Amino acid sequence: MLTTSHHRAAGFRADIECLRGVAVLSVVLFHAWPGLLPGGYVGVDIFFVISGFLITGILLRDLNATGRIDLLEFWARRTRRILPAACLVLVATSAVAALTISPVDFRDLYRDVGAAALYVLNWRLAARSVDYLAEGEPPSLVLHYWSLSIEEQFYILFPLLLLSAAWIGRRVSQSRPDQRWPVLTIALLWLASFAWCLYLTAADQPLAFFHTGARAWQLMTGGLVAASCELAAAKNESLRRLIALVGMALITAALAMLSADTIYPGWVALVPTLGAAAIIFAAREPHLERSALATAPLQALAFAGRYSYAWYLWHWPVLTLGAIWLPVERPAQRMALIAISFALAVITQELIENPIRFRPALVRSRLLSLGIGTLMSSTALVAAAGVAWLGTNAQIELPDGRRLSLDELKDDNPRSYRDGCHLSFKGTAHAPCAYGKVDGTRAIVLLGDSHAAQFLPGLDKAAADAGLRLLSRTKSTCPPFDIGVRDIKRRRVYDDCHAWRAAVWKEIEDLKPSAVFLASYYDYYLTADVMELPGTPDEIATRFQHAIGVTVGKLTEAADRVYVLKDTPHFASTPIRCLGHGGASLTLPGCHWPLDRQSGSFAPVLPPGSKGEVIDLNGAICPNGLCRVVANGSIVMRDTHHLTASFAATLAPVFGPLLPRDH
Repeated sequence: MLTTSHHRAAGFRADIECLRGVAVLSVVLFHAWPGLLPGGYVGVDIFFVISGFLITGILLRDLNATGRIDLLEFWARRTRRILPAACLVLVATSAVAALTISPVDFRDLYRDVGAAALYVLNWRLAARSVDYLAEGEPPSLVLHYWSLSIEEQFYILFPLLLLSAAWIGRRVSQSRPDQRWPVLTIALLWLASFAWCLYLTAADQPLAFFHTGARAWQLMTGGLVAASCELAAAKNESLRRLIALVGMALITAALAMLSADTIYPGWVALVPTLGAAAIIFAAREPHLERSALATAPLQALAFAGRYSYAWYLWHWPVLTLGAIWLPVERPAQRMALIAISFALAVITQELIENPIRFRPALVRSRLLSLGIGTLMSSTALVAAAGVAWLGTNAQIELPDGRRLSLDELKDDNPRSYRDGCHLSFKGTAHAPCAYGKVDGTRAIVLLGDSHAAQFLPGLDKAAADAGLRLLSRTKSTCPPFDIGVRDIKRRRVYDDCHAWRAAVWKEIEDLKPSAVFLASYYDYYLTADVMELPGTPDEIATRFQHAIGVTVGKLTEAADRVYVLKDTPHFASTPIRCLGHGGASLTLPGCHWPLDRQSGSFAPVLPPGSKGEVIDLNGAICPNGLCRVVANGSIVMRDTHHLTASFAATLAPVFGPLLPRDH
C-alpha cells in the first residue's frame, strides 16, 4: 500500500506517485466529508494494488537475478520503511487520547493499539463484526491500521510462498530458474482469494471487509501486473493511453458511484482494483510522461503521494481527536485538521522516517534493522499498556461515595449474556434459561431482542418475589413480532431470526404462561435496509404496528397477560462519557438530558379491543422527564441505548404489580 517505496533500481515511477496521491486524498476526503466523495474508501484498494506491484517486482527481480530471495534483507527494508512512522503515530495517539477521550473508551483503545502494533488489527475488527462504513458509536482511533495489518501479513507470507514456488520450479526444470512457477502461484492465489472474497461478502460482509484472504487478490492483482512487465511489454503508445484512460475512468466511477450502502468488497471491488492495475500497466515505462508533471494538478497529486504513507497514518487520529476541540461541522475547522495532519506527515517523513530508513549503520545490518523495529513495536505496545493501566485504575465516584471501575461499567450486562441465554445472530435453540423462582409451577416469558434482554435483572427479581419461573427468550437484532427482517451486517434475509421466533411462539403456545413481556429496539427496524419488504419510513412503521397487533393477538390466546414494553431512551453517545476524567474525583454536573429529546421516534400502539397492554417504563428510567447518568444509586446506561444490569435490577418494583403471584 502506501508503505512501499520507490524501487530505485527500476527507476522513479511518476504515475505511481500520482496514483498514491489519488489514493490518499480519496481516503482523507472520505473520512473528512463522507458525502463529498462517497466511494473514497476505495483509496485503500488502490494502495493494495500499488503494494502488490512494487513488492512483487522487487521479489521477482531478485529471483531472476540470484535465484533466491534474501528474506532478512527484504524484511529489514520493510521494517525501516514501515515501523518508524507507524509506531510513532500509535504512541502519539495513545498519549493524546489518554488526555482527551473518556476513560470509558480506554479498554477498547489499548486493545486496538496493541493489535495495531502487532499488525493483527484487521482480525480484531473482524471478530467484533465492526462495520467500517457504519455510523454510530465513535470508531477506533487506529481503525485505519486494518489495511496496514493486511499488508504486513502479506510482506511476511508472500516472499515465503514465492520462494516455495521457485524451489518447485527449480526441481521441475532441473535446477534452472523458471519464472513461470512464481507467476502461476500468484495467479492461483488471485483466483482462490477472489472466490473467497465473493463467498465471504455474501455470507458475512463485515468479516469480508477486513479479512486478509478476502483482500489478498487485490495485492495479487498488482503482482500480476508486475509479472506481466517482466514477461511482455506493450509498445503501442495509443494502446497504452487507451488502457490508462480506462483505468482512470474505473477509479473515477468507483469514487463517485460507490458509497457506504454498497455491499463491499465483493465483485464491486474489481472496479477500483482493475482501474489502478490498468494505469500501472499502461504507464509502466520508468520515464513515463515526466513532462506531464509540469501541470499543477499532477504536481499536487505527486506531492501528496510523496507523503501518502505518513499522511494516511496521521489523518484519522487527527480528525477524530481534533473533533473534540473544534466544531468540525464547519468546513474551515476540518480543513485545518487536514492541514495539521499533512504537516505532521511531512515532519514525520523528513525528520523521523527517512533518517532511520537511510541510516548507513541500519542499511548495512539486517539484524540491527530488525532489532530496532522490534524495539519500536515494543514501544507502541508499552503505550497500549499505559492506556490499559489508566483504564484499569480509573474509577467513577457515585453520589453515595461508592466507586466503580470502568471495567465494571462496561461489563454490567444481564446474566443471560454470561449464561448463553441471549442468542447471537446464528443461534436458534435455547437452553432452559430459567430465572426468577426456577422451580416455580407458573411461568412468565421475556421475549425480544437485546432491548428485551436488558430488562431481565428487574424482571428476574420481581418474578422471584412473586414465586414465578421466568423464561428468557432473547436474540440479537431479532424483533419478537410477526414481521420479516434482514441481517444487514451479513446482507441477507435473517432466516435464523424467523426460525427462532416461530419456535418460541410454539413454546409459548404449549407452555400457557401467566404473562409474556415483549420488547424491541423499534427504531432500528424502521428502515428499508432492515425490512424484508422495502417501503417509506411511514409505510414500514404502519406495517410494524400491524405486526405488533397480530403478534399480541396470537400470544393472548396462550398467555394470561401480554405486555409490550415501550423502548428505552436513545443517546447520541454513551452517557457515561460525560463523566470525563479524574478517577475518583469525578463529579456529575451536566450529566442529564431531557427525556423528550432521547425518546425513540416509534411508539408501539395496540389496535382497539386488544387484550394486550403497552407499558412505558421511561418514567422510572428518567424521573420527571430528565434522564440522568446516575439514578437509584446506579449508572443508568451501559452504552447509547441499553440499560446497565445494575440499574435494570432497580426496576423490579415497577414490574412487581404487573405479575400474578404464586404464593
